[in-house]
Order: sequence, then C-alpha cells, then structure tokens
Amino acid sequence: MNFENLTLDGIYKKYNFNSFKSTEISDQFINTLIEQKMSFSIEAENIQQEVERVERLIEAKV
Repeated sequence: MNFENLTLDGIYKKYNFNSFKSTEISDQFINTLIEQKMSFSIEAENIQQEVERVERLIEAKV
C-alpha cells in the first residue's frame, strides 16, 4: 500500500474507514493512517496483540 500517486483527497477516499488484515498492514502504513487521522480497523485472530501494536505506535509518536 502506498500513497505516492494519490492526492490527499484520494488517500482519504481509498483508505479512510477501511478494514485491513493484520497480516497485510505494516507498521509504517499504520503510522501513516494515524498521522493522517484516518479511521481504520484491523481484522485479526489475536485482536489484543493488534491493540498493543497500535498503542505502541501511537506512544512512540508522543
């Protein structure tokens, strides 16, 4: 997933309010979604692990 050829509006239309599989979404991409203040969800077998992953990424930005 990359944003290279998309405008900010295009990024929002394509990715805002989307669900992503935990195996297909990188930490870098999650960081981008967070930076752009987008709403997203992660589908996972172990949701607690994904919660901790996102929390860790958010805390690293503070």
